[in-house]
Amino acid sequence: SRILPRETVFDSASVAIDAPAPVMLFSHGNQAFAEQSYFLTEFFASHGWIVIAPSHEGNTIFDNGERPSEMFEWRPQDVSRALDAVRDLPEEDALSGLLSDDVILSGHSYGGYTTLAVAGGSYDVEAIDADCGIVDDDEGCAYFAAARARYEAGFRDERVKVAIPMAPGNARALGGGVAEIPIPVMHMTALLDKQTTEESSGTPFWAALDGPDDLRVQFLTAGHLTFSDGCTLVPGTFQDDGCGPEFLDSELAHQFINAYAMAYARKHLWGDTEYDDLLGGERSLHPDIELLRHDD
Repeated sequence: SRILPRETVFDSASVAIDAPAPVMLFSHGNQAFAEQSYFLTEFFASHGWIVIAPSHEGNTIFDNGERPSEMFEWRPQDVSRALDAVRDLPEEDALSGLLSDDVILSGHSYGGYTTLAVAGGSYDVEAIDADCGIVDDDEGCAYFAAARARYEAGFRDERVKVAIPMAPGNARALGGGVAEIPIPVMHMTALLDKQTTEESSGTPFWAALDGPDDLRVQFLTAGHLTFSDGCTLVPGTFQDDGCGPEFLDSELAHQFINAYAMAYARKHLWGDTEYDDLLGGERSLHPDIELLRHDD
């Protein structure tokens, strides 16, 4: 990336990959940027996945986000259109024709909401309407009145087979609608998260999810920024929400996140049973990680 130079990443490099290759979509957090969780996206890319991480224009660190209401629908549409764009690349492009139909989607914070929306979460439009729009102001009300039919239809992209939201936010927008998601969901959360807290997001989302393969991975000593590279990119910040000495070391946490995400993706795309002991809780990577299922 020209935005975040990485010594081990090469721009315009030739492609050596077993095609067709599985696809990982990633949605960044609120006013962040596409490369914010490179620990995760580079890990999947290094294992032969094609990674597509769009920048949600209007909600990045580089713009002022003046249209907050529209972002609730623009973000999931960004994801689908990014997948369209890579699938429709011209023949001369290095990635043309290399994508398989094995597609997963992950995202952090606002990107976690985006993940749940694209996975098939439905909206309680009556409740939103009663509250006069997702953003409670005149502009938000007018926007929702015009967009109501789109929310009623939802933003499900049936090409996505597995969803891995990380510290998802905006439970108010989806609420119990995540019960409508028809694909496996790994709900990753941090108990010490101060932005998408256990009370506002972690528990409500998990209580609503009811798929037979849904799994919650709870990091007991992690914070909101644990699911990004924020602690490395901006040292000394976010000390109270994932980067301070009382939190699980972010580099170590990233190894665990990668392990669970890859194991879950392989299990539910291809039926890979190699890591069933990890996903079943028989093998633990760290005492501060708790796995939850609805049948426990």
